[in-house]
Amino acid sequence: MQLEFVYGYRCEDSKHNIFFTAMQNEIAFFSAALGIIFNTAKYTESFLGGGDRKTAVGHSDDISCSAISPDRMFLATG
Repeated sequence: MQLEFVYGYRCEDSKHNIFFTAMQNEIAFFSAALGIIFNTAKYTESFLGGGDRKTAVGHSDDISCSAISPDRMFLATG
């Protein structure tokens, strides 16, 4: 199985967690243990992290906060 699209957005218990990126037509947000980059022009998503094991590239539990760098090139999740 391969993840194609995420239907959901975590907003009930977190704020300021959706960002415009430096790339045109892209927004970044999170849902569950995934960071999501959504391209509004192509209506596609790419995913950051997720999985059963703790690694430098993924989360093993739900994301509850995020931040973006001033140049909007880097996104941090925790």
